[in-house]
Amino acid sequence: MSGLFRDIGAYLPNGKTASVFGWGVDLTGAIKVIGPDTFVYQGAYGAGMERYVNDTSGLGDDAQPTDAARPHLQAVPETAIYGAYQHYWATKLRSSAVFGFVQLQNSDLQSGSAYHKTFYYAGNMIWNPFGSLNVGTEVLYGSRENKDTASANDTRFMFSAKYNFVKTPPVKK
Repeated sequence: MSGLFRDIGAYLPNGKTASVFGWGVDLTGAIKVIGPDTFVYQGAYGAGMERYVNDTSGLGDDAQPTDAARPHLQAVPETAIYGAYQHYWATKLRSSAVFGFVQLQNSDLQSGSAYHKTFYYAGNMIWNPFGSLNVGTEVLYGSRENKDTASANDTRFMFSAKYNFVKTPPVKK
């Protein structure tokens, strides 16, 4: 479990500066299911934590101005959920099924094209032919919806190879 407390500053539409308190809580863990199989999870909620969530980091939505007549800064609430199940088919062959969801509560003054929510699903197959070498393939499907309800989705196929230079003990089945 972790917590975040921060001060967020920004320029308002009237040219003045303002700051607001941002916060977030995060619960992350892993549960051994059967043999080496593992379920991992993460849930985060807060206001003003956008830069600390992978899907929204860099969008600049930690805080947004509200009330056009008398602008003030508001930390944007965000919910993020992630889960994955990793199954070992054999000692050197594993798969993961992954789910992710992120949603921002947009302010009235954000544009219609502002990020609102995403879902993604992924599945992979990873093979460990020897030592620290892993090779595999993954398919990922994701969808995004903007504040104005415009939406799009996409599918990605990925092939990868990874070599760890730090030795880790082999997984026992």
